Amino acid sequence: MLAPARNRRGRERRTGSKNGVENLTLSEDWLARWGHPVALVETFVDPEFFRGTTSKASGWSELGPTCGFGRRAQDFYQPHERPKQLWVKELVKGACQLLRAEQLPVSTLARN
Repeated sequence: MLAPARNRRGRERRTGSKNGVENLTLSEDWLARWGHPVALVETFVDPEFFRGTTSKASGWSELGPTCGFGRRAQDFYQPHERPKQLWVKELVKGACQLLRAEQLPVSTLARN
């Protein structure tokens, strides 16, 4: 077994994303609880520190920058002047198109 990579401060360094495994578990758990799979997941990348290379390599699509607001309470957002890049990944084939529909046809969310 290899020891995890460490940065200069001795902290464990991230060397990639585990999103594939987490997304599979998320969708299965959601399906068991709510009766339909997760169609699409989102993540945010801070462009000051990361370029989204791992996200792109693992099949995520960049949608563009956020407006630079951070959540401060359940229903309150505050500007912070540091927009993030919004990335999404379809877990159900055609989810982006499906979620743009005027009315969501629940039957089309069947697992692929």
